[in-house]
Amino acid sequence: MRLPYALFSVLLTTLTSAQVVINEVDYDQPSTDVAEFIEIKNVGSTPFPLQYLAVVLVNGANGNVAIYQTITSPSWPALGPGEYFVIRGNEATTANCDHVEPAATNLIQNGVPDAIVLVDITSESILDVLACGGPVAGYSEGTPLPRWM
Repeated sequence: MRLPYALFSVLLTTLTSAQVVINEVDYDQPSTDVAEFIEIKNVGSTPFPLQYLAVVLVNGANGNVAIYQTITSPSWPALGPGEYFVIRGNEATTANCDHVEPAATNLIQNGVPDAIVLVDITSESILDVLACGGPVAGYSEGTPLPRWM
């Protein structure tokens, strides 16, 4: 699989031209995580074909980088300018979502450091990244938040 290797090489050059971004994330609730979601927003001026997007979840613990889940679907629609697309893990506890993953709990790790990456799978380029808890080698933009809050 070439995707993980390509992510490292194109991070800085493609972030400046991103049309879709990670807009909001809720990854940690009290007790068991049952209402997690990732919200993506089209900040561009044209529709973005989400069927060519992969949401990559990365564990960066102990200086190691490991992709633990990739979320994508060829049936995702085009996302219009200014529109949102929400991925969730639990259909019963998170309203107004567009894609439900099979994991009803603990969809997104909340250790430190971790990262969420949006990848254009046609060009294997990174569109946006969010790292928390410290830098995640190859998956950090600017200064990561001190920890998942």
